[in-house]
Amino acid sequence: WTYDLYGLKDDTDSVETIENLSLASRLNQLLQAPDGGISLCEGGFNPFGLANSTAISEDCQQFMAPDDVSTLTVDRDLYEGTVTGTLFSIPGGDVKASLGAVYRKDSVNYIPSISIVTNDALGLNPSNPSSGETETYEFGGEVLVPLFSELMNLTAGYRYSDQDVSGSGNSWNVGLEWRPMASFFVRGSYQQAIRAPNIGE
Repeated sequence: WTYDLYGLKDDTDSVETIENLSLASRLNQLLQAPDGGISLCEGGFNPFGLANSTAISEDCQQFMAPDDVSTLTVDRDLYEGTVTGTLFSIPGGDVKASLGAVYRKDSVNYIPSISIVTNDALGLNPSNPSSGETETYEFGGEVLVPLFSELMNLTAGYRYSDQDVSGSGNSWNVGLEWRPMASFFVRGSYQQAIRAPNIGE
């Protein structure tokens, strides 16, 4: 028998920067300024006439549409162990099996910019900060039964999964492998699979 132990700790920190995101509050400040916005940025803002509205100084553009920054942190802890070996022998060959267990913990922390939270960003839907985590336990095994020496094998597998958010469930498969000659191989299987929502969902 052989065994394999595996561990992973993964941390992903991402920063999303939206350049020149127009803010409604800044635009209103310029429009309502008694001096036309000259005290707020170089040249102020005159919205009347195409020439005036397109001749905005770089300073006023930056005032109305500063860079917007949001952050997202995703963490994962994963521990997995498997054992593989021969259960017993039959006329067709050795019946082999593999057993395994998995523990997985995922967490996420999303912090949008204050302009997105307050719906100040023009053209974007408001979004609140969000965070949470999921824990998953899985146990399963696979078996390979040689029916006719190396010509045909029966395969089967089963896995039990339990996630603290979505609950528990079973998945399984059964299949046949047929190799009448070295250069020809046919495989068919029937299975039931399940899926739990990932941490982002």
